[in-house]
Amino acid sequence: MKKIFKNIHVWLAIPVGIVFVIISFTGGMLLFEDEITAVAQADMRTVERNGKKALPADKVMAIAQAHLATLETANTAKDKQKAEGKQAKDDEEPIMLKSLTIAADPTQAYKVNLNKKRQALYVNQYTGEVKGKATRLETMATIQSLHRNLLQKRPKDDSFFLGKAVIGWSVLIVLLIFITGFLIWLPSKASMLKNRLSINVTKGWRRFWYDLHVAGGFYALTFLLIIAITGLCYAFPWWRSGLYSLVGAKYEKEHKEKAQAGEKGDKPRTLDTHAWQKVADQLAKTNPNYKTIEVSEGEAKVSFDRWGNQRASDNYAFDNQTGKITKSERYENQKAEKQLGGLIYSLHVCSWGGWFSKILGLLVTLIGVILPITGYYLWAKRTLRKLEKPH
Repeated sequence: MKKIFKNIHVWLAIPVGIVFVIISFTGGMLLFEDEITAVAQADMRTVERNGKKALPADKVMAIAQAHLATLETANTAKDKQKAEGKQAKDDEEPIMLKSLTIAADPTQAYKVNLNKKRQALYVNQYTGEVKGKATRLETMATIQSLHRNLLQKRPKDDSFFLGKAVIGWSVLIVLLIFITGFLIWLPSKASMLKNRLSINVTKGWRRFWYDLHVAGGFYALTFLLIIAITGLCYAFPWWRSGLYSLVGAKYEKEHKEKAQAGEKGDKPRTLDTHAWQKVADQLAKTNPNYKTIEVSEGEAKVSFDRWGNQRASDNYAFDNQTGKITKSERYENQKAEKQLGGLIYSLHVCSWGGWFSKILGLLVTLIGVILPITGYYLWAKRTLRKLEKPH
């Protein structure tokens, strides 16, 4: 039986091994995107308090709105020069202010989130200076595109495209490779267990690469399975729906898409922010251990620095005129549908345990790179040895 599993393992690994190297390598680089971005944008994100009191939220939002209008005017003029008579796109989504994120750390600038993904303005809450507009680092965007789509551009209508399909089906095949690899690894005798769990460095390179493939694969297997299973949620909606159904939850993809489609046609408008500071003060008082408070029209989220779901938050609704909290929903009381998305993401990017889980994830992705390479090496050596045998 093991011979059958071995043949399945080898012949599945040969075509998808190189794809898995790419996925593992780029995935490892993306694990520390937030930290890399924070360092790259440190001047923009940090401020000096100097004993000053923070400006109220509505004042900060007004400053951001004025700055955004200036940027839009400048960009419009540049676009007109570049267009040279060409018709502008009518479906271009206007940039609008969306929400305000206030960190518990007083040396962190206020973050004014925009409706464009991963875009924000950072404002010095003590002086009113707009520190800059933050966007995703181009290098990280390119790495993620390679990780998810093999650099193929995603169609606007989210229809089928080859890059995403190759990644998705490769990971699905990799799951079978993991399972067959484990079945091959299982020792037939207890006395063989020590050899299967150790890496010998004194019996030549072939033995070293073999042990690294076998033992390394075993030690990383659990984490690689978790990363692969959660990663498939981003490749196949049916996989995510199936995963949700295992815990009695329902993946509301259609509702999410309709909501996003509705936002695209919105026209620029001024947010009513006069009660936001009152709301932020209330939530900071009742949640003294908060990490960030995000306030938007009629809604607020409080996040904490703890292990587990890194997108977890306590959610609140408030009267936009009076600032009175009208509804509160602690994370632990939220439906599974709301909790699973962030939990899947946290498990996939290994952020569930802070630096500990990220370093662990880096080691696991490194093994993910090594496994196909050592597998190709062992397969090539075995094939050459067969060819060299006299008939």
